[in-house]
Amino acid sequence: MFTRSGGVWTQQGGKLVGSGASGNAEQGLSVALSGDTAIVGGHIDNGSAGATWVFTRSGGVWTQQENKLVGSDASGNARQGHSVALSCTTAIVGGPVDNSGAGAAWAFVAPTPAATHDFNADCRSDILWRNATTGQVLGWFLNGSTVIGGGSPGSATNDWAIVGQRDFNGDGFADILWRN
Repeated sequence: MFTRSGGVWTQQGGKLVGSGASGNAEQGLSVALSGDTAIVGGHIDNGSAGATWVFTRSGGVWTQQENKLVGSDASGNARQGHSVALSCTTAIVGGPVDNSGAGAAWAFVAPTPAATHDFNADCRSDILWRNATTGQVLGWFLNGSTVIGGGSPGSATNDWAIVGQRDFNGDGFADILWRN
């Protein structure tokens, strides 16, 4: 993993190697990153059945999460992990050789959401606040405790109140619940 600061790329910790690999897994053939979560595919793990490993970053340290991921109902040497995609708490793992070459994909969802108040889809919680005098609503996009951006979706008169923030429609973005 590498991070960029001031135009300079620096390696962050050592290489990521998932534990529990069986044989020559070829970890790293496919990788994906979403916020502080990375997924690494190893399509030759366990005699070409394939697997993937999930890592999360906290305080600049990357840690493997649970055991390797292996999708159920694979047919033959599926080569799971040949391709991977990641968006916050959802991963898709491709296996092009499953079912005699027909191929398949497996979806995995993290057991708990990464961020409950994520307004900009970076998998980090953000802050929504309202100016009681003007009625203007503002959002601050956060990276930890640092504000990295923001904006205003508008304003409302004082007879309206924000009573909730969640992803009510399942699109991956936090929504605002108002009450008059």
